[in-house]
Amino acid sequence: MEDVVGAMHAFGHEEGRLEGHLAPKRSCASGRYLLLAVAACPESHQALIVHKLKRLDGVVPIVLANTQLAANGWAFPDGCPLPSQSLNDLYDRTMGDEGPYRDVKTLPVLYDSQTGRIVNNNPTQILTMLNQEFDFLSDEEAQQAAVDVCPPSLQPRCLEMLARLNRDVSSAIRAAGFAVSQDGYNRRVAELFQHLEHLEQSLSKSRFLLGSDLTLPDIALFTILLRFELVYYSLFKCNLRPLSFFPKLTDFVKDVYQMEGVADTVDFDVIKAHYYTSFASINPSRVLAAGPDMTWLETACKATQPPTAA
Repeated sequence: MEDVVGAMHAFGHEEGRLEGHLAPKRSCASGRYLLLAVAACPESHQALIVHKLKRLDGVVPIVLANTQLAANGWAFPDGCPLPSQSLNDLYDRTMGDEGPYRDVKTLPVLYDSQTGRIVNNNPTQILTMLNQEFDFLSDEEAQQAAVDVCPPSLQPRCLEMLARLNRDVSSAIRAAGFAVSQDGYNRRVAELFQHLEHLEQSLSKSRFLLGSDLTLPDIALFTILLRFELVYYSLFKCNLRPLSFFPKLTDFVKDVYQMEGVADTVDFDVIKAHYYTSFASINPSRVLAAGPDMTWLETACKATQPPTAA
């Protein structure tokens, strides 16, 4: 029996990617490309954080989808600057005469408002594009304030770690949450907590996964752990241990959350509403949990505290 059900498609997958590139610089202008995303999901959230850290507000407008995943896919609110409120329709328009897009229609995507087509829907490529390909459109002040989360010297390690987090952590969470067999669930939960133990050990050696500076893998891990107590521990039954069992991981989440601009990308109500109302197979009542209290994210973070005098 399969361990997971079809609802997992909402989290994205690696098939059927549209992996286009930006137009030549001479054809680019601020506002031409739009970042279409949904604030609730980790992959979109990663793009929103990179967008914020790179100070791209005046360069790449953001269009957020509605919170609840409908039966016919993601939809955008009234008045959005798109030719259709349906993500499915935007994918089909992108294909043109080739016919409808036949793979899973995921977010985030980078959309070209000039051609009316989706340029790219590969989450990792979108992160690297946001990090480096729009700098020439930013003003000097924005460029000086921007954070480079994937410097060339670290790019191979960043991409390797991103792939590992998706393969080992995100996939285990998805599989546990949508498990339809006890054996499958037990196996995936055990795997997940083994990986969390490994990450706890890694963060005992350095502030971030690849050293002293924030990089793309840290952003990915943050978006996963932020949702751990909020939805994964309860709704997805990833409850072998609470996140607080892992002091380094807990401090890491607080550290990233308290960085300038990051909290602006977080909406706990939207995240919880999406997960609890979009997947009838695991929450048919669509009743939202009352908790948890997430104010612990605002408490003192050891990683940023000055050393205690001897």
